[in-house]
Amino acid sequence: MSQARNRLLGILTALVVSVGIGVLLVSAEGASYFYLKATGRTARPLFFAADRELPAENVEIDHLDPHLGYAHDASRLDLPGFARYGDEDASFRVATLGGSTTDPLLAEAPWSLQLQRKAAEISPLVVYNGGVGGYSSSQETFKLIRDVLPLNPHVVISLNGINDLGFCHAVEPAYPMVNSYQSYVLNTLTRSKDPSWRGYVDAAVAPNFVYIVRAAVRKLTSNGEPDSRKRRVNFGTRYDAEPFEVWARNVRLMHSVSGEFGIDYLVFLQPTLGIGTYAPDAHEQAMLEESSATWEPRDYGAFVRDFYAGARRTCRELDYCVDLTNVFDGQAGGLYADYRHPNNRGYGLIAEAVQREMEARRLLDGDSL
Repeated sequence: MSQARNRLLGILTALVVSVGIGVLLVSAEGASYFYLKATGRTARPLFFAADRELPAENVEIDHLDPHLGYAHDASRLDLPGFARYGDEDASFRVATLGGSTTDPLLAEAPWSLQLQRKAAEISPLVVYNGGVGGYSSSQETFKLIRDVLPLNPHVVISLNGINDLGFCHAVEPAYPMVNSYQSYVLNTLTRSKDPSWRGYVDAAVAPNFVYIVRAAVRKLTSNGEPDSRKRRVNFGTRYDAEPFEVWARNVRLMHSVSGEFGIDYLVFLQPTLGIGTYAPDAHEQAMLEESSATWEPRDYGAFVRDFYAGARRTCRELDYCVDLTNVFDGQAGGLYADYRHPNNRGYGLIAEAVQREMEARRLLDGDSL
């Protein structure tokens, strides 16, 4: 009996200690979270940090890029950063930008390719497709300035929006221009040279508490003096804004830069399941419902609704923005390959909508907006 009693006592003691540690950890994480919020810093998700999203596995990343984080293997494209559709000597040039819904390596018949084929029946043109899976409007802005301008296109077309919602591809909301792959690479380099936690990624459990502890350790070990031997990662000035506001800023920048160089610019707010009047079929509805599991613990539906509410409102205020969220309206369904990406039929309808807009604005005959 004495042995059984001691075993039971040991179990109860371990249970009490475990519960006590759990309570302390929960209290510490909660206090850290509200402290970061109160001091204007970026708080991590409470208790459990979502993994920082890296570019999708089906995006082949063979090249690092100093400004964009990553880029496609140039050997698989017609020229560095772009797939070319049509005769390069054509007198009319169009450049397209976007994420995976524009990426030339992720679809059998990308909308940019279908656009070139359809529009070439009206006027000879060449389309340079610069889409890359995982790029948000922030990466598009950099790419336009650095890579599109040397192509000297007559028109630049962006199809974007979905990669901006919820800052899903940014290192964190305060630094929307820096994608998670850039952060991953830079922090890996920093950690390889620095064992003192100056370069790190968020802890999976109690991320706010761990952040505070790491900050305290850094301060205690620095003796108040910067250590020039230790490398740090600088992501620039904080930019506190809603995702749709960052998207709007970026498309305005791309429009302004393009106009300064005599280039017409159009942005098309891309369609996605769950937004607009399109009635998905049973398979598409199932894909949409299953999408939430991919984003746990974040609420994908809330991110989509919040972003598109602001982006659609902003799009109506910009004469160079076209809202395509209802481009599939009236179709019988079966236009999506997954909950975010159209299939080839869907891309064909997008290409037709883009062509109609270009014709309405007389862009295909070289006239200005």
